[in-house]
Amino acid sequence: MSYNILADSYMRSKDNKTFYFPYCAREYQAREYREPNIVAEILAHRPSLVGLQEVELKCYESYLIPAFSEDYFSFITTLKGRNKVGCAIFVSKDVFDVVDYADHPLPSLYTDPEVTPPELQTAFDSICELYPSIRTDIAVRSVRVQIAILKHRDTGKHLIFANTHLFWDPNYRIVTLLHVHAMVHLIRKVQLYHGHASGTPVPVIITGDMNSQPGSLVHTYMVDGVLNENHPQWNVAGTDFSKICVLLKNPLNLVLSRGNPDFTNYTEDFKDILDYILASDDVKVTQVIKPHDTILFGLETALPSSIFPSDHLPIITDFSLR
Repeated sequence: MSYNILADSYMRSKDNKTFYFPYCAREYQAREYREPNIVAEILAHRPSLVGLQEVELKCYESYLIPAFSEDYFSFITTLKGRNKVGCAIFVSKDVFDVVDYADHPLPSLYTDPEVTPPELQTAFDSICELYPSIRTDIAVRSVRVQIAILKHRDTGKHLIFANTHLFWDPNYRIVTLLHVHAMVHLIRKVQLYHGHASGTPVPVIITGDMNSQPGSLVHTYMVDGVLNENHPQWNVAGTDFSKICVLLKNPLNLVLSRGNPDFTNYTEDFKDILDYILASDDVKVTQVIKPHDTILFGLETALPSSIFPSDHLPIITDFSLR
């Protein structure tokens, strides 16, 4: 399951004067109403793997840990901002053992010379020639990726489970693309290391709010593995992007594994797909759980509502390890 649960602090402005979801009755915006319903939504499906985004520390400690700690291993990212918002993953203790876990700041893979791989540095330098502001913009948000190496208890097979929440601002789409490029290279490095240690390829599952719609640079990179030099989001007229397209290749063979919903984010003024589950091609999708009846989404204008505690919908897929 991948689920952006909508942080309580993102419901309103810092001064509490502007409510971002005015169509939702205040009683249904309250943390005390929404967060128990978020827990209930997750528990209704009993997923083996859960990747959550927009998780506040208060929600994690007050609602998620009490509900899941007995049956799930849990990990939360290094939290940011005054309200301590990050990502969290939960791993079923009945299904997996945790071999290793870490969360990584993606900007540092470009800004820290001690950890920047040569192939990332080359791609970064080439893009900065066309977009000079990228050198400072790359760290505009503390985007992180969680990576857990798991061992399936029944088969002994290893699995890499990753979870992230990418930057939302479309003006920084090239920065977001570079964050994704760093993420998949990091996962590939972990995959090669653990594959060499175990003697078998290690499958990958990635969950996240990618803040990227179908057809975007990020979506194309993740799903197709390569980019077209004529993609409209490059947005620099008369520039040859062929060199960059050669450098920016996805080293993972990923398959989009969340079906084809009409949307995963449903608000009054925005309805589209932002959330993803992706898996390496050695993971078999056995079932995609259909979302709730779409008629329900508009009963109270949009989401969140009395029925749906977040403006995002959970996306759920059943996998088997080949």
